[in-house]
Amino acid sequence: MSNQSIYLRLSVFGAVCLLLPSCATKKYVAGQVTPVSQRAQKAETRNGEQDKQLEVLETDSSKTKEAIADVRQNINGLDTRLKSTTETAQSASSAATQAQQQAQDAGAKAADARTYASNRADTLEKTIENYDKFKLARTINVLFASGRSDLSPEGKATLDEVAQQSGQMRRMVLEIQGYTDNTGPQNLNLSLSQARAEAVVRYLTVTKNIPLRNIHLIGVGSESPVADNKTRTGRKQNRRVEVRVFTPEAEVSSATNTGTAAAQLR
Repeated sequence: MSNQSIYLRLSVFGAVCLLLPSCATKKYVAGQVTPVSQRAQKAETRNGEQDKQLEVLETDSSKTKEAIADVRQNINGLDTRLKSTTETAQSASSAATQAQQQAQDAGAKAADARTYASNRADTLEKTIENYDKFKLARTINVLFASGRSDLSPEGKATLDEVAQQSGQMRRMVLEIQGYTDNTGPQNLNLSLSQARAEAVVRYLTVTKNIPLRNIHLIGVGSESPVADNKTRTGRKQNRRVEVRVFTPEAEVSSATNTGTAAAQLR
């Protein structure tokens, strides 16, 4: 039972007693009821203060809950950012690993290139050294149509004779030099002269089975013409591939004596 209810009942009881003739004197009743009423009022006042304190506590509790909710939301945001940062770090690590692998591959390729260059340099040095023991035996010209790099039947016949005579030699070196006339731009002439030289080498190695190790080629372009480029006949002579046959000194004379009319000697 609350203090307010007690206070109300005492007040009613006092009022009834005052009205009834059988009750004690009014002073006695007032003396008994008044202290109780005062205590009830004090209790009611304390209850009101406690209610206010409860309201304050409830308000603080609500604020605390809101603060906790904000903290949890911040934690969730931090978790999301941390996850994103972790994924970014993992991607960066993967990219770094891939870049490292590419660098290692590039380093390996560079090492292979250096080895290849070194081997080529050694081969060239040995070839140059061997050239000191070889002499030019003959030079044969294979002519080409204007702007073309494919072999004509006449050109193939000339190369057939070269291959036949080369088969009678114990050792030989072929130097293949491609040329053009001065028609057209220089870069195009260089590519065309290289293609003509490669066509001759391809025919000698694939069709005639001459070892590729015995052949060296280069495309020169329109440099070093053998005839006047101002005339049609001169340009025809300049559209050529020179096949230079090098043999040991002891074989030079025999190689020269076996030449045919198709071979053009210098």
